[in-house]
Amino acid sequence: MKIINNLLILATILLITVSCNNINNNNPQYYRTQIDQNINEKNYDKAIENLNKLLTLQPNDYRTYFQLGECYQNKNEYDKAIENFNQVISIRPRYAKAYFQMGIIYQKQENHSKSIENYKKAVEIDPSLETQLNQAFDNL
Repeated sequence: MKIINNLLILATILLITVSCNNINNNNPQYYRTQIDQNINEKNYDKAIENLNKLLTLQPNDYRTYFQLGECYQNKNEYDKAIENFNQVISIRPRYAKAYFQMGIIYQKQENHSKSIENYKKAVEIDPSLETQLNQAFDNL
């Protein structure tokens, strides 16, 4: 009888654990918390992994693509960063920060025409970015 009770308790604990994992796997806020922690720790690979999991739950979330772009940018994987920033723009065409980040990348790659084009578009959409733009040019 004691063995059966112990097995029932163990089975209950196992079910609760599995249920909690399933809840977390389907909870966007869980991933957002993990992503913020990953980015704060500069663990961009883990952040990218969690961002991709989040995209399975929210495939059209421009914020997730933007964070992916930033993670790839921090890893100096500029082609992947630009790909994600372009995805942001395809979902939300007037998201100025995506253009601004692409301007930074193109500036680092010394592609001045694309850099200027993206910076101009960013400031056209959000004039408050002009201050950051001036700082970017001061760093040339």
